[in-house]
Amino acid sequence: MGRLLSSIVEHEIGLNAEFIVTENAGEGHQPPKNLGGMEVTLIQNKLPRGFAENHNAASRQAHGEYFCLLNPDTLFLEQVFPELLQHIEAGRADVVAPMVVDMRGTRQDSFRDLPTPLELIQRRFLRQTTVEGSISAGKFIHPDWIAAIFLLMRADVYRQLGGLDERYYLYFEDVDFCCRARLAGLKLLVDPGLKVRHDARRASRQDLRYLAWHLQSAWRFFTSQVYRQSRKL
Repeated sequence: MGRLLSSIVEHEIGLNAEFIVTENAGEGHQPPKNLGGMEVTLIQNKLPRGFAENHNAASRQAHGEYFCLLNPDTLFLEQVFPELLQHIEAGRADVVAPMVVDMRGTRQDSFRDLPTPLELIQRRFLRQTTVEGSISAGKFIHPDWIAAIFLLMRADVYRQLGGLDERYYLYFEDVDFCCRARLAGLKLLVDPGLKVRHDARRASRQDLRYLAWHLQSAWRFFTSQVYRQSRKL
C-alpha cells in the first residue's frame, strides 16, 4: 500500500485528494508519512472483511466529489487522474479506468465482455487467459465490465448503485457492479492511452480457499437476475 500511495504522490502532481487506507485485521498497511499534504484516513478492521465490504465502508468515509476504487498492488506509472476526470466531466462515460499492464509492460485482461460459465471454465481449468487483440491509438474502449483494480466515478454514482454487492467475496464484485451500472444506463470507458501497473496474484489457482470463494461468487453471479438482464443488453 505504501508503494501505491508514494507512486500517486510522485506522478499526480497537484492532486487534491483524500486517501482512505484499510488495514484488514493486521495486514500492516501503514501509509507513508509524506503524502504531499494530502489527507489520509486509516480504517483498521478488527476482523478481516471482504473486498466489497471494505470499499463500501471507505465510501461512507469519503468526502470528495469523486470516488476511486484502487487495488493496493497497483502502481502509478504516469499522471492519469486529470484525463480520466475529463472523460467523466465531458459526458463520455460514468465509470472510467486506465489500461492495466504488468511489470513487463504487457497489457492485462482488466476489461472484458460479459463472462459466461464456459469462459470461466476455460480460464480457470484450461488456463485459457487471453487478452483482446490490438487497440487503435486514441480509441476509447467501452467494455461490458472493468476489473476493480482501478475504477473511478462520481461518488454519488457509487452510492446510487448501492456500492459493491457484499454477498460476493473477492470475486465477481466488479463484474456485478459494472453490469448494474450498464443496466442503469451508465457508460464504461477504458482509456488505452493511460496506464497503471498491476501484477495479478491468481490466488484461486494456488489456494483452495480462494478457489472455493471464486466458484461460490461465480455461481451467485451466473444465477442472478443481474446476469440474466445483462445478457439482453
